[in-house]
Amino acid sequence: MNLSQKIQQSWEENAETWIDAIQKERIISRKITNQAIVNAVLNHVHGSLLDMGCGEGWLCRELRQNGLETFGIDGNETLIKKAKTLSKSDEFERISYQELIAAFKGSGRSTTEGKFGNKKFFGAVFNFSIYEKEGIDLLFQTVQKILIPSGKIIIQTIHPFHLIKNGLAYRSQWIKNSWEGLDDGFKNGHPWYLRTFGEWSDLFYQCPYRLLKIYEPTNPDTQEPLSVIFILESIQQVK
Repeated sequence: MNLSQKIQQSWEENAETWIDAIQKERIISRKITNQAIVNAVLNHVHGSLLDMGCGEGWLCRELRQNGLETFGIDGNETLIKKAKTLSKSDEFERISYQELIAAFKGSGRSTTEGKFGNKKFFGAVFNFSIYEKEGIDLLFQTVQKILIPSGKIIIQTIHPFHLIKNGLAYRSQWIKNSWEGLDDGFKNGHPWYLRTFGEWSDLFYQCPYRLLKIYEPTNPDTQEPLSVIFILESIQQVK
């Protein structure tokens, strides 16, 4: 079983638990990071947004209430079904990152018909939905093909401070359990790759993207960073 399959299996086993955790706000840090990603999107995207790894669709619903047109994709069928039910919308599709990359390989787009067709988005958001080390450059390059020329990519992920806080060396590395720190309802956590700021910067340059802004949501009690949000624009489209 490869890493992508392990991630998919882990989410299949934890989909219902995740839905319950989001609906009941059981993940305390999310009260801060959820609002942070909403604010970041609204500050930088106007029009339509593609939610990459949308889960049960909470972000799409929140952004629609603020006037954005949204479309969500996720590799988990349970989460997509829940997103459609809760959102009362068909603007969600089960498609994995690997399938998306394959669909846009080369210049063709025909294999995405029935997904979101030839639609171009003003922005794409990855909200805690990047786990792997390899293939992220191809994913970002694929997303470029889906955005309008002035489109943005917004990424929220674990802050590199997590390494220091947990007594680890400050270097990009694999973290064993994606569910560590959550309650006992989660099981079979998959590994995820935590990048330093330097490695994120290298990745953006290779794709290539220009970094426009960084937000660092913090815990108001401890003043420790809970996440980091990157706002990106394609270098190819910068005048």
